[in-house]
Amino acid sequence: MTRLRVLFNVLETRDVNRFFPLVKSLGIESASVFGSLRWKRLPRYFTAVAREFTDVCVNLLHDPAYRDEPGWREALQADCARIVPALAALGIHDYAWMIEGNLYGYPWNPLVGRYVHRNRLVDRFNAFYDAAHAANPRARVIIVPYPHPLMNLDCGVRGWKDWWTLHGAKAKFDAAALNAHVGVWIPAASRSRARRRLLDSVRFMQDRGFPPLYVEVGYPTAGRKPLVGWYGRGTERDQARLLAACCEALNDAGVPAMQICELMDPDPSGQIYESFFGNEGKLPRFLGAPVVEEAHWGLLRKDGTEKPACDWVRRVTGAESKRRPQ
Repeated sequence: MTRLRVLFNVLETRDVNRFFPLVKSLGIESASVFGSLRWKRLPRYFTAVAREFTDVCVNLLHDPAYRDEPGWREALQADCARIVPALAALGIHDYAWMIEGNLYGYPWNPLVGRYVHRNRLVDRFNAFYDAAHAANPRARVIIVPYPHPLMNLDCGVRGWKDWWTLHGAKAKFDAAALNAHVGVWIPAASRSRARRRLLDSVRFMQDRGFPPLYVEVGYPTAGRKPLVGWYGRGTERDQARLLAACCEALNDAGVPAMQICELMDPDPSGQIYESFFGNEGKLPRFLGAPVVEEAHWGLLRKDGTEKPACDWVRRVTGAESKRRPQ
């Protein structure tokens, strides 16, 4: 049975004493959280993460390596030697090195145009793998390609699949996952199309001996039809329907876990994707327009009240069906 896990964005903006019980009330025991290899020390909330969840993956960022800064390799080794043992001491051994920005690395992209191009990424990924394992022999390094059919077309007509064949499969890693937001950023206008998109991507990896450890999906309830993915009208009911369809497909494919992006909508006064977008306290912008969807991916609204998808989550996890008082 495919189990559910959740992605936390930017925990430093949350009161974990209030935040984590909300997760546990949904019956979710596994989580992914963002972290930076540039930190001098781990934030205190990592202790709470390790204590509260049985299965934790840290999505690690490293700007010098992404941006091809002079001395990036030495910086990566030194930073891994500091942060990875600190994570290991908490019992956290799963590390997904964030390559999503590189996969989007078109020169015209105002968000990540300065990142190392995706076709030069393997050297950086292998350097991280070696440094992470040197710092923690129990490390499990996870590579997470993005299966959008129109990405990476410079590698061949199959796009991301040709990128994987030419580059991704040559990287050093211990496990693979997929970041597959069907119906939102990946076109899928219906439940059946979302299912086909997911199964096609999963089976591509399985057939090559890289079964996904988990697949991340999500659906923003911004109240408007997703411009790229076309699924639904951007409503909370659409979110519940799409998550259920994705979970059913992944269960049929034998994928161990589905990662939901994310638990709670951010407060506009808080900060969103701080290091990735460099836009503290604001929504990211693309071609001058705010990306409204980024403030509405949560299973919970920004005030902590539940969206309808939470009832479905409890049914899947076996948690009590009674909802918290709203």
